[in-house]
Amino acid sequence: MASRLFVEHLVIENTDFIPSSEAVVTHKDKYIKWPFYNYEEYFNLKKDVKELHNGFGELKNQQKIAALKKRLKVLKVMAK
Repeated sequence: MASRLFVEHLVIENTDFIPSSEAVVTHKDKYIKWPFYNYEEYFNLKKDVKELHNGFGELKNQQKIAALKKRLKVLKVMAK
């Protein structure tokens, strides 16, 4: 899986302004983690270009989500 983008946004002053988030994006998929809200999102960018449907809770996406989470951990280590 070749990652196209790794994003990590830390809260600097106010969690209401822009909450902390981490994401990994490929040409097909996007996984986003919102640590302060204990919330995760998964979007199939091929089928859902406008990111209107969060497929995180769907069984059919769990294998892909697990791979994206693993890739996110690797990229975080590499970014340090």
